[in-house]
Amino acid sequence: MSQYGQIRPWIYLASLKEINTRSSSAMPQKQNPVLLTETRREISSSLALAMGPMIRAHNITPGMQDPKEERSNSEMVKAAVDFIERMDRILKALVIDPDRALEELHGD
Repeated sequence: MSQYGQIRPWIYLASLKEINTRSSSAMPQKQNPVLLTETRREISSSLALAMGPMIRAHNITPGMQDPKEERSNSEMVKAAVDFIERMDRILKALVIDPDRALEELHGD
């Protein structure tokens, strides 16, 4: 994400308009990493879904309601699978500019 704050990033997403990146409304020359921001949002939702059963299990008297509710666990697993698919898209879309990376390394 921090690379998108640079004028010339050394690692970035391949520009597939409206899929991986989207032009900024304030600065049309700048590309916003939509795939990264949406993936970060989705993993936060996945973590929230994972925390629900743990909190419910903590709050249930032993022998009472079963915390392994199929619906919520299925939602959690689906969210995790969706995240893994998005992560795969990110890894396949990464572009590394070796000359720019070396320039960054030498500039430090």
